Amino acid sequence: MIKPGDAPRTLVIADTGVGIDPADLPRVCELGYTGFNGRADSASTGIGLYLCAKIMKKLRHTMALTSEPGRGTTVTLGFDEVPDRVE
Repeated sequence: MIKPGDAPRTLVIADTGVGIDPADLPRVCELGYTGFNGRADSASTGIGLYLCAKIMKKLRHTMALTSEPGRGTTVTLGFDEVPDRVE
């Protein structure tokens, strides 16, 4: 886990919820994908992590997820400065 000061331009968000099944983790940022937990809970739409990933990519930042079923999920957002690109 990243400790404060190790990555000054990083935001780490962690919970102690149900976690994400390892088989679902590669797809949780796809539009409409809810995975096993989402299908069990009719309130899931499969849009939240999709939008987060889309916004971070558009801003040229990074987003990484790690999770362990029964222990929770950690989302790491990287805000490194990116040089302006010329199009």
